[in-house]
Amino acid sequence: MNAGISLLGLAGVSVVLYGLWQSFMVDATRQRLFQIRDEIFDKAADGVIAFNSPEYIAVRGLLNSMIRHCHDFTWLQFLLAIKLAHRLPTPAKPLQEMLERIENIELKGLLKTKVRDASLYMIAMAWLRSPLILLATAIIIPVIGLFVLIRFGGWNDGKEFLSRAGEKIQEETLISETITTVSAT
Repeated sequence: MNAGISLLGLAGVSVVLYGLWQSFMVDATRQRLFQIRDEIFDKAADGVIAFNSPEYIAVRGLLNSMIRHCHDFTWLQFLLAIKLAHRLPTPAKPLQEMLERIENIELKGLLKTKVRDASLYMIAMAWLRSPLILLATAIIIPVIGLFVLIRFGGWNDGKEFLSRAGEKIQEETLISETITTVSAT
């Protein structure tokens, strides 16, 4: 009976993580990328940047590519891109050089910010779509927090924290055992 319930629960978690959550993350990222693209389009419509300028065409092409391939982007592809970035020519280098040549400082800042934001949304999506990365994050963040507390809060503060946490756990266990004993009688 318990094994059946466990399998059913595992199947439910799998459906959520590999179905609903995946689709939600792709859709949410695409929506944000569309918003970024629309903001840049509005700047062109207002005459801040020309529709036929190489910078506008390059940034819009990058955003369109991100929107188109959003569902295929994974954390493994991201890691490989970082590893190979210095060895292979990438579209990002010419784009960055092109943005640097913009004379309007406000426009240059806006386009660089929008390209950076779009890239960060893609990275966050790849991270949040991976159950393995989410699990590792859930394990690593508390460990890092404890390390920082002990390391930078001073060892005595860390020892005091761990001591108080241990006492609290023992106290909660004693209360739980007392309630179980009382309810059993």
